[in-house]
Amino acid sequence: MPKFIDHHGKVPRLLPATWDEFRKDIKRGTKDQFGVVHLGMFPVGDGGEAWCINEAPNETAVLRMHEGWAFPLTKDDVQEATPEELSKLEALGLKSLA
Repeated sequence: MPKFIDHHGKVPRLLPATWDEFRKDIKRGTKDQFGVVHLGMFPVGDGGEAWCINEAPNETAVLRMHEGWAFPLTKDDVQEATPEELSKLEALGLKSLA
């Protein structure tokens, strides 16, 4: 299944329980109702910026999943991840929430 990377310029403030649910979802590694498997969410600093990596059947599934979590994105925020892009995230030293 293809991997997708998406960017959140500003993640809204969330309750700790919501962050805990994100962590559990990533650790479970199961498909959601849109066919998306959450692989990681990578916060950048304290400004609310974050990147996500997901396996999904297509870009639309990633967009719908984010809408379901009240994190709407546009098509410009989501792209199929190449190995090079995934390596860039690793090189930045970003750590997943899970």
